[in-house]
Amino acid sequence: LIVVDLPWPENKDFAKKCKKKSIYFIQLLSPTTTNKRLKKINFSAYKGEILGLAGLIGSGRTELLRALIGADELISGEVKLQGNSIKPSTTLMWQNKVSFIPEERRTQGLVMNQSVMFNTALSFFKTGAIFKIFFHIKHLIQKTKRSTKQVNLKSIGVDQPIWQLSGGNQQKVMFARALWNQPDLLLLDEPTRGVDVGAKQEIYQIIRKVSESGTTIIMASSEWTEMISLCDRILVLSEGEILKSLETDGMTEANLLKLCYEPVAKVA
Repeated sequence: LIVVDLPWPENKDFAKKCKKKSIYFIQLLSPTTTNKRLKKINFSAYKGEILGLAGLIGSGRTELLRALIGADELISGEVKLQGNSIKPSTTLMWQNKVSFIPEERRTQGLVMNQSVMFNTALSFFKTGAIFKIFFHIKHLIQKTKRSTKQVNLKSIGVDQPIWQLSGGNQQKVMFARALWNQPDLLLLDEPTRGVDVGAKQEIYQIIRKVSESGTTIIMASSEWTEMISLCDRILVLSEGEILKSLETDGMTEANLLKLCYEPVAKVA
């Protein structure tokens, strides 16, 4: 039996305080995307909130995140960032300080034969800022070192090939990249998949610390206890629709599991 101590938020009424301010950082309104999985989706997330996406496989959690980052083209509907309508594309969203960590780091996030530095800065290669940095390689190395230190990466240096790192440290490189530009919105899809217990603990601490700095986080996870412990609020999805929006105060794993399986039980 392995017991993982999850960092229970010090202030579990965080979402309530956000609601009193009536500040929406991001809104997704009635989207239709190229994958055609999303249906009735309308929600808002508050500045500094950790919003969870729960549901069974095929519920639309990943598709919702992909719609927000622009990985799946938005055919209809609307995304608003701080009240301003925006048509998502991956380049545009990264430029607007929206970061994304996909569920499969080895196939969707990392270039396995490249270095820690290359992978940490990868999402910013097309921006003018990164080209300026490349003229001063020392600055790029320093920036990479700062980003990797922020996530407590264990490596022999920024030139180490990514394939030589453990799964937990590969995931930390993904977080270092996501936090490179101090994002306002962080999208996480299965952020602790394929990492050991120690790395999970460190990732939980990173997520909580980033939230406390004011970054809005939207995360999908199949780890129910993880979701309840970290999130201020959880959206329950089924077949591309949001069924419920619940605060996590007093929520149990059994309650959340029941809500996720409810639609299946009704059909049966």
